[in-house]
Amino acid sequence: MADAMGVSLGRVFLVPGNHDVDRRHHVDRSLRRLLQSLRAGNEDLDESLQDPWEKEQLLSRFHGLRGLLPALGFGEQVTPEQALTGWTLPLGERGGLAVRLLGLNTSLLSMDDEDRGKLRLSRAALTRIGAEIPSGQKDELVIALSHHPLAGDWLSERRELAAFLRQRAQVHLSGHVHEAATDSARSG
Repeated sequence: MADAMGVSLGRVFLVPGNHDVDRRHHVDRSLRRLLQSLRAGNEDLDESLQDPWEKEQLLSRFHGLRGLLPALGFGEQVTPEQALTGWTLPLGERGGLAVRLLGLNTSLLSMDDEDRGKLRLSRAALTRIGAEIPSGQKDELVIALSHHPLAGDWLSERRELAAFLRQRAQVHLSGHVHEAATDSARSG
């Protein structure tokens, strides 16, 4: 796709989607129980991402993307773990306008066709991103990327995420819906 658009892989940035999750990894009973508990909110996602075994189990489900990450535009500014949880990356300045990308993995807890309302984000990733993009910052254009939209109740914490993005991003691009549509929200 990059070749067809005349863009090098070094200028491609992505966020994982639910189809990037290898669902065959759910065969393991321990991982299935962990996912069910995290999706229900009975366990804390950030605590699981601090546990080496649990973190590896959660991130290994994106093994197809993990091998591709070094070739993409993240460079050394974004670690593979950040690329799979949440990241921010300044793209530089063009014509006096600084541009920054903000990527969120809304598919970290994707498991099956019953994902709606059970997906969560890493609060630690949001805290890290919030430190890099302070609330109300106006000196750069911030474009947020996520697979799941804020509409449709896919995320259990969608209101909190919407408030977070309203304070830090001017544009939010998402996918998942499989229908061409745009929403416009303007304020200020």
